[in-house]
Amino acid sequence: MIIPTMSISALAWINERITPDEVLFEWNSGDSTFWYAERVQQVYSVTELPTLAAWMKEEIYVREHDNIKIILAPEDATFEAKYALGNISVKRYCHVIEQFPTKAFDWIIIDGYKKELCLPLAASAIKRGGIIVMTDTDVLEHLDSMNQMLSKAIEFHHFKSVCTTEDRLTQTTIMRLA
Repeated sequence: MIIPTMSISALAWINERITPDEVLFEWNSGDSTFWYAERVQQVYSVTELPTLAAWMKEEIYVREHDNIKIILAPEDATFEAKYALGNISVKRYCHVIEQFPTKAFDWIIIDGYKKELCLPLAASAIKRGGIIVMTDTDVLEHLDSMNQMLSKAIEFHHFKSVCTTEDRLTQTTIMRLA
């Protein structure tokens, strides 16, 4: 089953509210991209991995999803960080959202790595009343940036439950900005 990796209760909340006329941006391409594409008008999804970008583009063609745009944010030699996946560019990956006009998205999904750097960038790209979804918010490194953003939110929810795709507890935070 193709579903986003997050808390089950958060996914249920999203599924009740997401609509076909909306535009969504997602950090971290994958199976979730197709789940969102079945529910919104347009999905922009970023990955830092060339092999994943190539696979996604092939799957988009095979699955006939013409509403998905994959954005490759490859390594940036000027600003690298070591992660399990190797050297990947935090700067290019996080800042790719700045190529879009401000207030361009109804939904922004922050998944993948360096969520705490992506979150402040999401604030300028989300439409008034738009929703930001951040996965794995029970991880300590995300707390400072998340708490700063929550102070600007007009609505927020912490959904802590079993993960949709893994046998573990996880927390997903959803915030609606003014």
